[in-house]
Amino acid sequence: MVYVIPQENVFNVNIKPKYVKESRENIVNSLKFFVICSQFLGILPVENITVPNKLRFRWKSWKVLHTLFFIGMTTVASTLCLLDWFYVGYVFNSLGITIFYSSALVTLILYVNLARSWPKLMTLWCRIDKIMNNSYGYPKSLNRRFRIVSATYSILALGNFLINTVYKSISIKESTRNEYNINKYYFKSFPQMFRFIPFSAVSATFCCIVHIHTLLTWLINDLFIILISIALALRFKQISERLVRNQ
Repeated sequence: MVYVIPQENVFNVNIKPKYVKESRENIVNSLKFFVICSQFLGILPVENITVPNKLRFRWKSWKVLHTLFFIGMTTVASTLCLLDWFYVGYVFNSLGITIFYSSALVTLILYVNLARSWPKLMTLWCRIDKIMNNSYGYPKSLNRRFRIVSATYSILALGNFLINTVYKSISIKESTRNEYNINKYYFKSFPQMFRFIPFSAVSATFCCIVHIHTLLTWLINDLFIILISIALALRFKQISERLVRNQ
């Protein structure tokens, strides 16, 4: 809240200042939930990422270390896939899983690079939001669209993951018949991994974590592009509508 007194009444002691609500609607607040979820995956390792005036990127921070941890895991997975190509030979079916992990690795690295410019980018964007809010207002449906798109896309991605997991389990069970067990599932699901590392609780956990993290990285990356596109589209729509009205 801020106090406002008309300029012509500045010296009139009988005039009470009016309360004017200062708008805090900006892209940082709209993306708050998304960026918090992203940082759990090591994406956008920026400090104070939900506070526009305190955004900061530092190489020597726990957030960057968290990101490097996931980059290391994805690097191991990608390397094992490439080694599988080198020692076993090229198999078309293994192309997809190699691209799957390698793309996630590249995505994580690119988001680290984006994080370096994120404070400056968001500061400028919030400044533009503040200026445009005075003339156009903040897009009323932006936050609602963010929630709907995020929820819908996440549900679809979860459904796809569950269907693939169930289908894979059924296929492995049918191919192994009565010999199906948890070891068979992991060897069939992650053959590139267990050709080079022994099966154990640690290696199985590693495979699960890196696989789920890669899936979520793809999800977050797609969502990021969609949400930013929605924000830009609604702003341009406001400008277009104003131009049409003023013709």
